Amino acid sequence: MQLRIFRLIRKVLSEISGALVISGVVIGIFIAIFANEGAMRIIAPILVFVVGVGLYWLAWIISAKEDRN
Repeated sequence: MQLRIFRLIRKVLSEISGALVISGVVIGIFIAIFANEGAMRIIAPILVFVVGVGLYWLAWIISAKEDRN
């Protein structure tokens, strides 16, 4: 029973962190577009997107983690 509760808490926290990462990436891309000049208007949003995908991947790895028996 306790294992199921921990599993549920881990899944909920990973889903919340994934949603926060996606929201942060969208906001970060807009800020990166409008706050930079020149070539950085193209490079900065791509970097924000790559970092966001990496963080979302980490959240996915945590939620997909198998439990130890």
